[in-house]
Amino acid sequence: MRRRAAGVLAVCSLLVSLAGCAETRPARPGPTVTPVMIDLATRSGRWTADAEQLQLAFDLLDRACLRRAGFAPPRASRLSLPVPEDETAAIGMAERRRVGYGIVGAGTSGTRRPETEPDRYTTALSRQGRQRYGDAQFGPGAPKVTVPLLGRAKAHVPAAGCVAEGRRRLAGGAGVWARLDYLPQQFDDRVSQEAQREPVYASALTTWRSCMRQRGYHHADPEAARTWVRDAYRRRGNAAALRHKEIALAVADGRCAARGHLPTALLRARRARVARLPRVDLTVLRALSDCWLAAVARARAVR
Repeated sequence: MRRRAAGVLAVCSLLVSLAGCAETRPARPGPTVTPVMIDLATRSGRWTADAEQLQLAFDLLDRACLRRAGFAPPRASRLSLPVPEDETAAIGMAERRRVGYGIVGAGTSGTRRPETEPDRYTTALSRQGRQRYGDAQFGPGAPKVTVPLLGRAKAHVPAAGCVAEGRRRLAGGAGVWARLDYLPQQFDDRVSQEAQREPVYASALTTWRSCMRQRGYHHADPEAARTWVRDAYRRRGNAAALRHKEIALAVADGRCAARGHLPTALLRARRARVARLPRVDLTVLRALSDCWLAAVARARAVR
């Protein structure tokens, strides 16, 4: 079993390096597409529960490692990811009525990785304690390893300390963990770009446009509606008036999305596009799914 797991992880690392060729190779029949591959490439289905399980196991391993280093961090809040199949939650009417799309007046913020999130425990430590904590968590000097992803993308992730140790315990290495973390989003971006070609989404979008026209809006799709708000906000007009328009537009968008079941149609379209990825992408995705299942199995054993 140990030899098989090592072989799976080695194949995963090797095949990911080939993914940059996906755009230059003609599409040919690829590996048989499995449900796990579809779930990974669209971050739906079993992916949600599995990703939560992996994060829970990592948090447990990380805290145990820090305790051995002399620290007593509090238990991390349990990760709760959106469920794409929940159309009502995906539309989020309550949020739309409150802040629209959340564009006007919103502060600039980027996506933050878990290892950069401050917490009350570390801020309460002395300066020397924070230094020791950082060394325990990320290794002295916080060394990084560069991991190639799809295309030219790369990730720079911790190579030492409790973070790297926990990820290695679950995935077999920091590089494999990074690919399990980042590649599903990259694949999701790829299939989402092509999803509008699927008849199921095109039909739902036609219903959405008709519904929006009845309300006085003529945007091509929900993203075009958001872009209109962003562009208007950049021009720095009357923010209060624009916020009112943003909320009205977002609410109309949500109601029309519900009428045409647009989120459900988009999810179905994204899942359908997975089988049409280039052969090299499917080969990487197949190896990635083996790595994913192995990591999730290890996560379930962590107590």
